[in-house]
Amino acid sequence: MQTKLSNIQVAMVVVGVGIFGIVLATISTRFKPISDNQVKDHVGETRKVSLTVGKTEVVPGGETKLYSANTKTDFWVAIPGSRTSLFEDRPELFYKGKKVRAKGLVEQNKDGYYLRIDNPTQIEVLR
Repeated sequence: MQTKLSNIQVAMVVVGVGIFGIVLATISTRFKPISDNQVKDHVGETRKVSLTVGKTEVVPGGETKLYSANTKTDFWVAIPGSRTSLFEDRPELFYKGKKVRAKGLVEQNKDGYYLRIDNPTQIEVLR
């Protein structure tokens, strides 16, 4: 037995497929890694950011900062002092000179752009 779809049913299927495509494209773009050069365009978004860690420091209060080696950007990954004990090794030593990808909320202050991570699962070594 063959059933015929009405014009309304066909239109509903087309709209549904279109909406699904838009949602899928938005999700895949949102979780596609960006470079440290692109963070300024993504403040307030949760993103994965790839960078090579250059200078590192532990600031008063215990926060660890992993600065991008890219001198054209003011970007760093911030690890609160209260969270560094969760890392197997001291982050300021372990990540220095390595290419990493960190995931978190891109934020901005007067010094530049940063991504705060609270857990070792939010940063991976790429090489």
